[in-house]
Amino acid sequence: MTDTGMEYLGSADVDRALDGIDVVETAAEVLRLHAAGLVRTPAKAFLQWPAEEGAARTLNMPSWLGGPEGPLVGTKIINGNPANARLGLRRAEGLILLFDPETGHVRTMMQAARISALRTAAVTAVAVEHLSAGPPRTLAVIGAGTLAEVHLEVLVPRLGELRRLVIHDHDPRRAEKLAAHAAGAWAGRGVDCSTASGAEEAVAGADVVVTLTTTDEGYIRHGWLKKGSVLVNVSLDDPLPEVFLAADALVVDEWGLITADRRRILGKLHRAGRIAEQGGQGAPALGEGRAVTAHLGEVVAGTRPARTHEHDIVLVNPIGMSAQDMALAAKVAQRAQALGLGSVLPH
Repeated sequence: MTDTGMEYLGSADVDRALDGIDVVETAAEVLRLHAAGLVRTPAKAFLQWPAEEGAARTLNMPSWLGGPEGPLVGTKIINGNPANARLGLRRAEGLILLFDPETGHVRTMMQAARISALRTAAVTAVAVEHLSAGPPRTLAVIGAGTLAEVHLEVLVPRLGELRRLVIHDHDPRRAEKLAAHAAGAWAGRGVDCSTASGAEEAVAGADVVVTLTTTDEGYIRHGWLKKGSVLVNVSLDDPLPEVFLAADALVVDEWGLITADRRRILGKLHRAGRIAEQGGQGAPALGEGRAVTAHLGEVVAGTRPARTHEHDIVLVNPIGMSAQDMALAAKVAQRAQALGLGSVLPH
């Protein structure tokens, strides 16, 4: 085997290679592999340190995927600071490294920001398509940053009966800017794009709610949610504990990552004995608890149902599996090679 160097794809290369790749189907493929036991996702390595503004952090997220095309292994490194937005910078930036499964050498390195945002939105789209009671007509988005913009880019084209989009952000100007962008982008779709002055106003009546904030304080109440709705909790702690405990179905992507996480609310509820692993018995000591209903991969594979009634409120809590990033990055690398993109860095 000859080692000719490491392929590098910059942001422009990644963007061009992504064109034509079905990111939602890629996400669904990984979830099916997860349901089949062909995904390994160890706990994330997390480091946080004080910065001049806010708190900066780094995450290192390795993963391995099996499957018919052979093993795929790599890691995603994402660094950032929620305060970056005030500086006019992206909240997060990072790299994806794909390894040679035989030698362990780094085979490909690429910019991760666009891939990470797209796979996050793609998992949300998979959840909405498989767990909605019917074709969603009203979508509420809480948070109006870059991730919200990418979610709308991925979600709206797939929601053929969407008629109303409501956006709320703690900064009204950001919400108005995103609503105006969405209105222009989907002018021919007949979708009413508006903003809400508060989260409760945005959530009320929505068939699908997606949280995309950086808050670490819960605020969404169970009583705000429409019967039959789906809440996809992409960000940290937006729903209050009552939502996790009272939702008719609770769906996660990877239980092991949740139990290892010490920051997000679902991991905290598990350690408090209030939420048990799928198939568990809740929290008998407290007398109030529940078990996870299903992994999202099981729902996609059709091996375990989550929604049993059209009036069920379904809470989806995807902590984020780097295996999703690896699968999408592998397709980007393959397409980039076919297009002659990128450069080779010598060892």
